[in-house]
Amino acid sequence: MLYEAEANEDGTYSFYPGRPIDMYEDFAGWDMQNLRGRVELVQDFDKTCDRLREGFVFMLEHYAPGQYTEVKKIPHRVMEPAGKGLLA
Repeated sequence: MLYEAEANEDGTYSFYPGRPIDMYEDFAGWDMQNLRGRVELVQDFDKTCDRLREGFVFMLEHYAPGQYTEVKKIPHRVMEPAGKGLLA
């Protein structure tokens, strides 16, 4: 079921479970093609949620948290004397 969401100022979204998008929609004036399109949209959304959930459960069952340390050389640009003897 699609849920209503609201964009927040920080770029995140607030979702309102129990308050689906179509809660106040009147489908009486929709033709059959538009109704089928809406049903397909909701079904695709549900399938996507199912796949995400299955992937998450698989990850929880087959993976464990780990940690590694990576050392990187980071080049820094500096100003150096151009010729010999300038500071000597």
